[in-house]
Amino acid sequence: PNSELIAENLGMLIRTQSVSLEHLAEFREGIEGTVAGLAAERATLPDIGILKKLLAEAKHHYDRGIEGWHEFIKMDEKVHLEIANIAGNALYSFVLHSIHLNIHRYFSKYLKPGKNEMEENYQDLVEIVAAIEKRDSESATRLVRDHVNRFNRHMENSVSEAA
Repeated sequence: PNSELIAENLGMLIRTQSVSLEHLAEFREGIEGTVAGLAAERATLPDIGILKKLLAEAKHHYDRGIEGWHEFIKMDEKVHLEIANIAGNALYSFVLHSIHLNIHRYFSKYLKPGKNEMEENYQDLVEIVAAIEKRDSESATRLVRDHVNRFNRHMENSVSEAA
């Protein structure tokens, strides 16, 4: 078995947009929700410190407004990937890393920069990190699923508006 081949194939599916937004969101909601729940159960104090540091960096870019959009989205990705690392399952981390390395094509094409979107995204991250810190697995799972679902709806609305 070669994990690089798996990553490349998954990456190609996403880069070529062979996976619909709906299917990608459905997959991410399930996987990332599960991962957030596990992270809430398994997070250590140093893990929480890392998440809070990433959240502070995200806030810095958020405070810059639309000018900070691209850097803010990168910080959002880092938060998601750190949550996967905290969950402690290498398979989840591997798959989510592959997805997040390639998902920018969807974001660039369908997720329009906007103040409301940044505000919603930042507030989601704050609530997700707080749930993980409180060891509230159920809330962390729900919050991440809602977060992925909401931003998928933003992207689907962009597709509908373009049609």
